Amino acid sequence: MRTLIFSLLLLGTILLARGYEPQEVCVNVDKAVEEANFIYKKFDDPTNALVLLNGSDFRNITYRKPDCMTEKKYLSYLEKYAFYSAKSTRNSRNVRVLEEFVKKYPNRPNFLLYLANAYENNYFSQNYYRDKGKMRTQAIDTYKKYIELAKKQKQRVDKHALEFVKSGGLKKAEKTWGKYLNPNNKIPLGAFQAYYIDTREPKKVIYSESVDTVSVNYPYDQFHNINSANFGGYWVGKVKFDKDTKQNITIYQSQATTRIIVDGYIIYDGTNSAEIPYEFKKGVHTIEVEHLNRWHTTNLLVKILPIVKKYTRNELQEALKPLVSKQTQFWYVGVYESERKGNDITLRIQKSDKPVVLMLQSHRMVTWNIINDYNIDIKAIVANSTSMVSSISGDLKKSKIFFTDYPVGRGYKSGLETKREQECKCIANGILTCGSSGGFNADTIPAMFGKKVRGFSGKYKTAILAVPQVQMSDKKYQEIEARKEKIDALRAKCTKNKQINTEDLFR
Repeated sequence: MRTLIFSLLLLGTILLARGYEPQEVCVNVDKAVEEANFIYKKFDDPTNALVLLNGSDFRNITYRKPDCMTEKKYLSYLEKYAFYSAKSTRNSRNVRVLEEFVKKYPNRPNFLLYLANAYENNYFSQNYYRDKGKMRTQAIDTYKKYIELAKKQKQRVDKHALEFVKSGGLKKAEKTWGKYLNPNNKIPLGAFQAYYIDTREPKKVIYSESVDTVSVNYPYDQFHNINSANFGGYWVGKVKFDKDTKQNITIYQSQATTRIIVDGYIIYDGTNSAEIPYEFKKGVHTIEVEHLNRWHTTNLLVKILPIVKKYTRNELQEALKPLVSKQTQFWYVGVYESERKGNDITLRIQKSDKPVVLMLQSHRMVTWNIINDYNIDIKAIVANSTSMVSSISGDLKKSKIFFTDYPVGRGYKSGLETKREQECKCIANGILTCGSSGGFNADTIPAMFGKKVRGFSGKYKTAILAVPQVQMSDKKYQEIEARKEKIDALRAKCTKNKQINTEDLFR
């Protein structure tokens, strides 16, 4: 088969290289179409059929109609080209060609159909990056335009286009893990029934429990003795909406594959972290999550969250202006991740007689739970995570919440650790190490108002933090600065011990 396809592709290349006269173009195009049809029908191979067309005189006619063709025949050939482009599209160039066809011939339903096919193929073939929702919307909108035009022209409407629009661009799951792990169809409302398995014996449930959130977080075999590399989890539950509601189905995972199914339709099936916009209709919906881990640690968090605005620096400054006074203090909390199975972190707010703006920064997606026992005046909470959007719950009262599209700070050490933690050593190649204390930097937002961070809390991995752990006075900033100067001097001295070239060693 490969030999035959190669021969046909070679013929197309030869035709193009020989430079036929204009009157011969139609003959060459007919031959290329015949061979492309053979490749597609015989071998179900639209990609190489398109390669053949692109390697012949056919490519030239996509830009202008030759004199030897009628308009009707010319358009039928372009539709053939569009058909192969749609089926083989894996890049933006093919999509752009189809978009141009639609612009030039807006009254040809098939060009709309094939463009929608291309958007759909991109949607399902690519991993679920953050613009996946946009791809699905493009496909749905284009199918709708095609359906409207086809009906207007009294043409037969493609059944797949109708189904795609009806299902919201989602595929139906043939079966889910619930068939094997939840044969009694136990599905709680407002919670999830979780089933944990070792994927080497997938039909054996090692442990099952009711949970509020789809989440798991552990290293090695520290969760029901299931080795992380063989962990599998299945969660099923029902959620209820009193009205049609747009939400983000947000997933954070490490090295794993997760499938999310809503009412039998596959919302997500991939290996990345993602935010999938989804409109829940009024009523009750069944959510299923299937997770296959393949790393020495297991970390998964799936949440259904409101679609939130992410503020730029300028937008945030304008939004905070009415909330920040001369008395307002900025407190910063920095962590890498949660150490809890639920990926949540409890923040216990300490006493303060001044209003506060709380800045929360994590690397991994977490749920911040605010405990404000002293009822301090938290004017605003500004949050960012470098993976996916975190969520905030607890004693929020009238606090304004802002999510940013940039980190609110960096680091989870204060720079005021013990002498042992701060100990510096000069090692080979002129590299200076100073323990794990790199300090933090979170003054971008306070500086907008002529202020500095006055409260710090941080830890690499934690379940609970007092906020603040350290009151950042001017004196403490001076101590940090003095230490930085000392480290800079040590580094300058250490670099004199930089790596020596082999040729210079004995000089």
